[in-house]
Order: sequence, then structure tokens, then C-alpha cells
Amino acid sequence: MRHSIPENPFATTHYLGPDYFCDRQVETKKIIQGLKNGNSLTLISIRRIGKTGLIHHVLHKLPKSFKPVYVDILDTENLNQFLNRLATSIITQFPEKTGFGEKLWTFIKSLRPMISFDPLTGTPQASFKISKEETEININAVFQFLESQSSKIVIAIDEFQQILQYPEKNTGAWLRAKIQSLKNINFIFSGSQQHLMSELFTHPKRPFYRSTQLLKLGKIKQLEYRNFIIKMFEKYDKSIDRDVADNILSWTDRHTFFTQQLCNRVFSNSQHSITDEIWKEQAYILLKEQETMFLSLRNMLSVHQWKLLLAIAKEGITYKPTSQKFIQMYGLSTSATIIKNSLAS
Repeated sequence: MRHSIPENPFATTHYLGPDYFCDRQVETKKIIQGLKNGNSLTLISIRRIGKTGLIHHVLHKLPKSFKPVYVDILDTENLNQFLNRLATSIITQFPEKTGFGEKLWTFIKSLRPMISFDPLTGTPQASFKISKEETEININAVFQFLESQSSKIVIAIDEFQQILQYPEKNTGAWLRAKIQSLKNINFIFSGSQQHLMSELFTHPKRPFYRSTQLLKLGKIKQLEYRNFIIKMFEKYDKSIDRDVADNILSWTDRHTFFTQQLCNRVFSNSQHSITDEIWKEQAYILLKEQETMFLSLRNMLSVHQWKLLLAIAKEGITYKPTSQKFIQMYGLSTSATIIKNSLAS
């Protein structure tokens, strides 16, 4: 897929293409190697560290013999909506007029969904209003149809922990039973709730236990991210000193989403040279925009919980929040109260 030259090189909502993607070379290589060798993979990390961007980057980098399908199930509430999103993703990513797309569209239409088109984007949407038993039959039929294709299929399911919220009992076990029989389809599972994803794939009592290759996604290294930031600004005839780039990364703690968001704002509100004053002004604006949300979160916490949160924020990284040194430094209560507040939050 070709990507046009973006007005702003710092992506915050969607994948702009390999030229605007920072590093992740090791992770990309591991995932592609795993897929080539017939393995499914699970990405586990803290929130907004760049999992979705990495998935799109991997799907873009796959050999042409692979047919990728990306499915985001965050807003699905049951198995029927899972089917709707799966079918919609398939017909959206493979236009009907292409050779492979024509076969897919013909098959999806044979399941008799209601197909509509978004009035703003023109993208197709498939919707089924059928029973639970028919839903399971159709999901299995989609898998089997893709399984029968000559091309290798990769299905990336984002926000996979959402299946834990489905009202249908044993959804995980049912999906696992269907997936484990597939030989021509490999999966990438990812989710924004790290503890739930870990439970799904590392807990012995869960059906997906040890069913995939696990990949822990960490932060991008300082040097690589700094060089990327400088390169992106220079690409658009703007200059940023390495110290300024380092200061941005220090403020965002190299958290991918916040780094991209801040650089996006700095880029759009600067002319030729980026200074500390410029990025600090944009950082302040971003914080002010979130003030209402921060205050609402504060109101949800007790006084002791708020004091503990402030102490941890000021400390940066806290390994022993129950130590006497930490408690005395920030005027906290007893270690027992800290443990209680930590569990409550």
C-alpha cells in the first residue's frame, strides 16, 4: 500500500508508512520470522507504547505472498459483534474489484450479511443479525474459507482482551478450539490492558495458555528515538538540536504515544528552528487540555491514595514505596496503609 506524503510526519492516530515509523527493527524481524515459521504471536506491553503501530508496520513489511487482515475489537460487546467486525475488516482491506478481494466479497455475501457504506468515508460495513449458534457457524466458515486460500493469511486482532467481556460463556475456549486447527492462518494478538492479556496467554487455566509466541514490547531506545525525531524535522526543512530532542524524550519518558503527540504539536506550531521554549509551550498546552480529566481522576481517589500517587510521580521510578525512607520523604502514612491503598486503586 502506498502512502502519500503527510503534512505532519509524527503519527498519532494511524500508520503513515515505513518512512515515518521509528525503529522497532528487532521486534519487526522477530514477528515476521515467527509468522514465516508458522507461529502466532502475542504482543504484551504497557498502554500506548506503540503496539498497534508496530502491527501495521509488520503487516506492511510482510512478503507479498501473505494476505494480512487487521481487526480491532475494542468496541465489540459480544460474539456477534466480533463476527461483524471480522467480516467488515476483511471486505474493507480487500477491495471487491481485486482478484483476491472478489473471492472474499463473494464469500462474505454468501453468508447474507447486511452490507452498508459509511456516508462519510465510503468504507463498507457488514452486519449480521443472527443467533449465537449461527454466529459461531459463520465465524468458523470465515476461518475455513481463509484457510483454504493459496496465500498465507495473517489475522491481527487488536484489543483481544475484549473477549473476556463477552456474555457468551467460554468464548476463549471456543475460539482457541477453532484457531488451533488452522494451518494456513497465523494470528497476532494484542491488547491495551496488559494484566488481562498476560492472564489470557500465561495463566495455566486459560485456553490460550502457551498457544503463541510472546513478545514483550518495551520503550524505544533513546538514541534511536532522538535520531528519528531529528530526521523527521530535517525532512521538512526544520532543525532541532539533539539536546532539545533529548529533553522532549525525557519529559515524555520515551512513551511512544506522548512523544508522538508532543512532537506532532511542536511540528505544527513551529517554523524552522525548534527550541526548548517551543516544545515546553506545547507541553503546557497539552497538560492544560487534560486538566479536567486529571481533576476527575483525582476526585475518584481518597486523600491517602492521592498523596501516594503524587509521591510516586515525583519519584519517577519507585521500587520500594513501603520503605521508611520513601514514607518519611513524602509524609505518607504507614506501610500497611500504602499497601491497602495500592490494592484499592
